[in-house]
Formats: sequence, C-alpha cells, structure tokens
Amino acid sequence: PHRGRKLLAGIPVVPVLYSWVAPGFMHSLGQADQFAEVTQAPVRVTNSWLHAANCTFRTGKLLVGCGEGDEVVAYATRYGADDPGHALLIGSWTLFADRPPVLSDVSRVNTVVNYVGLLALAGGMFLTGAGISASLFLLLAVPLVNASHALSPHPAQFGVACLAALPALVIFARRQGQVANPYVFGSALLVAFSALVGALLLRQAIGMMGVLAAMIAGLFWVWSARRRGESIVTPLAVAGISVALLWAPASLLKVRDLAYGLEPSANMEQHGISHALFLGLGTVENSFGIKWLDSYGVMRAKEIKPDVQYPSKEYYDIAMDLYVRTILSDPLEALRIYWKKLQKSLDVRNPSLPPVALWQMLVAAAILHVGSRWYRNKAEHVMPRGATTAVSTIFLGCFLAQAALITPQSTYLVPAFLFAFLLFVTPLPALIAHASGGGPSAHPDNRRSRSSAGEALT
Repeated sequence: PHRGRKLLAGIPVVPVLYSWVAPGFMHSLGQADQFAEVTQAPVRVTNSWLHAANCTFRTGKLLVGCGEGDEVVAYATRYGADDPGHALLIGSWTLFADRPPVLSDVSRVNTVVNYVGLLALAGGMFLTGAGISASLFLLLAVPLVNASHALSPHPAQFGVACLAALPALVIFARRQGQVANPYVFGSALLVAFSALVGALLLRQAIGMMGVLAAMIAGLFWVWSARRRGESIVTPLAVAGISVALLWAPASLLKVRDLAYGLEPSANMEQHGISHALFLGLGTVENSFGIKWLDSYGVMRAKEIKPDVQYPSKEYYDIAMDLYVRTILSDPLEALRIYWKKLQKSLDVRNPSLPPVALWQMLVAAAILHVGSRWYRNKAEHVMPRGATTAVSTIFLGCFLAQAALITPQSTYLVPAFLFAFLLFVTPLPALIAHASGGGPSAHPDNRRSRSSAGEALT
C-alpha cells in the first residue's frame, strides 16, 4: 500500500516532465546559440576552461594545461585556482564530440548540470513520497534556472545546489521510514553521494553546504537511533562518509597526477574560501578599509610576504591569517558588516516569476507551514514528514550565511530561491486536499498508522 501511495503521488510528475521540463530544457539549450560568435568570454576562468579543453582535445588528457610542444602540467599550475568541475565536463565533452570546444559549449554544460540537478532532486522527493510537491517544485524551478545564461560558472549553481542536497534528503527520509528497503536506500545513497562529489567539483562552497547538511542528517539519525535503542553503526558510517567526501576532489586530482606523471601543483586546486572571507569584509562600507577586489587581497598579502604569488596555497594561508586578525581587531565592526550583508541578502529578488524578494517568499512559506500543521495528521500522505523541509531549511541557512560572510550579490544567492520554493510547495498538497476534500476520508491512506508522528521533523 505504501508503494502504491508513492506511485499515486508521483502521477502528476509525468505531465510536468513532458509538457514543462522537457520544453524548458530544449529552450535553455537553444539559448547557447547567442554565444555562437563570441570568441572571448568576459570571465577569466571560462577562457581557461576552453584552453584546457583544447589541450585535452590534442593530448587526450583531462584537467591539464598545455605548454610549449603540448607538454602538459596540472590544470591549476597553468591556470590558477578554480573548481575543476567545469573544466572536467567541457574536456570530457570535447573528447566525446571529437571536436575542439567552443564557448557556447559552456552554456550547454550549465544547462545540463541544472536539469540533471533538478531531476535528481525531484526524483529524491518522489522516492520519499513527495511526488506532488516535486511536481509543484519543478513548475517554479524551471523558469528560475532558465532566467540566467552566461559564459561563467554561476548559472550552473542551481543544479549544483540540487545535487548537493540529495544525500541529506535521502538520509532524513531513511530516518523517517520513507525509504525503508535497505537495498533501495543503499542504491539511493550511492547515487546521492556521487551527486555530492559532482557538486564539490563544480562549486566547492555549495558542495560544502551539502556535506554539512548530510552530516547533520546523519547525526540526527544517530541521536534518534540511540534514543530508540537501535544500532548506531549505519548512521555513524553515513555521517562519516559524508564528511570524508570533502577530500574527494583532491583525491581525484592526485589520481590525475599519478596517471599522467604530473608534478603536484603549488597553487590551490579548488576555489578556496580564505580569500573570499577576507575580501568579503569589503563588500559594504567598513572601517577596516578593505575592498572587494582581488588586487586588494594580493596587495595586503605582499605587505606580509613580498614574493607571495596569487593563487598559491601560501597566499590562501596568508589571506586566512589576515581575515582572523581583522575580525579579532574589532569584532563589533565585523558583526555590523555581517548584519548589514544579511539584511541585503534577504532583499534579493527572484529573477523569474514570482518577482518577489527572498524574505517575502520565506514569510509566505512560513504562513503555509503554520497553517498546514493544523491538518498534518490528516494528510501525511501528501506532505511527508519533514525531510524536504529540513533539507530546505539547512540550505537556506547556508546560503544566507554565505551571503553574510562573503557577499550578498544576487549572482551567488539566487539558488536560495530553489529552497524557498521547496519550503513553499511542501505544505501545499496538504492544504489543497483539506480545502477541497474535507479531511482524511478523501484520501486512500486514511487508515495509515501514525504511531511515529510524534518524532517527526518539522
């Protein structure tokens, strides 16, 4: 009966996929044509991806840069610090297509990442019995991801965030009994962890949010298991693996070095955070005199060590030291800066429909959740207990924290709207069912046992 309810709740997904998601995907792919005549991207890292992919086309080696005579070196040695995901995908596509890369490939890769992420997250929701909410989510999410097309890594952040959220969703759902079959759970978790590795490769900061969310879900499962006198081995292992995945990108790059016989790069091989944390103090007016400019960070680092090179690992160590010393020199000023940036971040507006500020979306979602609690016990089959809500809340908190600590620019914050949408749509099926059908008798699973409802997440 439980499996039948999941399938029934997932029926609306089919027409949404056919009439909304598939056309949206094709439209987004078509937007790449606007870059057909572009020969130079406005973002430095994008041009680096193309150079690296050309090197891959000539040598057959991924994540490398070519010097004279096509002598290969590590990607970061040639092009500097960057998340390697886009370079890996564009290089792989170059080998598959058997042609040199073009800039419009960047837009196509962003589209594929976004739609793979959306479908993966919707699939995870379907697995947990939230098929109706997944359909509503896709209706809102497609216009959002299609609103941004650029020759940069930023448009793909939507899909990356969805991929990063998948492990926590699966773990929370397992804890709540929504994924009871151990083989289904194991398979789903393997897919989810693979998605998280992809997120870490594509956008380190968002991948770290996924690690944090998965760790919280795993530790919550540990606490719940101990409370009920159950074994904590599996939940502890899941939480431990979640944290260990932080080193997956570095491990992949070491495998590359060994496979190609490359010298390890002296530069950062991912995006890094200390540079952004330090300069983030300069995104608003501040008494520290810090400016949101890469050149400012380099200037300050050279005051400490004149021969330091950006973006070497040594530079990032100095940037972290500068950040900590600045915070400790005037903690109240730092708090004022963070509070100002948090206020700005809540006022960022959705670039698609509905054209509302983030805080307005969150208020609307909160009102719906408060209302839905009155009917929760009558409609658990259309509003599964808490997995989606918990994951959405964690990711919203992470995006707002990133905005406060680094920058409230909408470029980096708009993926938060995906999770605001999730919070908004999760209680809607329960409220609609109550308004239209008059309570539990309107639903086929009104005899479902609710013995564990007291332990539900909110």
